[in-house]
Amino acid sequence: MTGKAHVSVGASVFVFLSQRLPGKYVLISLVFSIVGALLPDADHPKSFFNKYVLPFRNNATKVIFYCFLGTLALYIDSFYKSDPILKVIGITLILLGLSTHRTGFTHSVFGMLIFTGILATFCTAYNLGKTYYYFLATYGSHLICDMCTKQGIPVLYPINNKKFKFPFAFSTNSLRGKVTENIIILLSIIYVSLNLPKFF
Repeated sequence: MTGKAHVSVGASVFVFLSQRLPGKYVLISLVFSIVGALLPDADHPKSFFNKYVLPFRNNATKVIFYCFLGTLALYIDSFYKSDPILKVIGITLILLGLSTHRTGFTHSVFGMLIFTGILATFCTAYNLGKTYYYFLATYGSHLICDMCTKQGIPVLYPINNKKFKFPFAFSTNSLRGKVTENIIILLSIIYVSLNLPKFF
């Protein structure tokens, strides 16, 4: 699915959870929700996420950029500040750089748990409560949405590289796919608009 569709679904998930989960960090929860909805596509150099991160949108730049950041995190951890979080972040960034679109760990349950674990550690360290639940939920919504496309995703990677998809899956660039995504975006906007007053 497109980045717009993922953000729309993520916004709906955020609104739904905000009415059910305790917490006072609404803005942070919203940011985590958006990041969770977009992060799985960070393995694609031309994704909505990388459009604002990479200086040049090609695979070589993506590999160099994320591997450099990951190596930098590991270097800082080794020589300046020994911190388990830096180790995990460094390794994750390197894996992200080496991962290819929809064939690696970002589109798997394994990747979702790794990223959520990092964020949960961060939230615990800075007393942000359970705000990482929003990230987990929207990351999961991204995976579910991509299973609606014929390309499918390797949900069980690295245990199994098989790509899973729903029986009713559609092609993203087909007329049916575009109509379906526009309907999803429209319904998400309506849902968010109807529930937005409850925040005030």
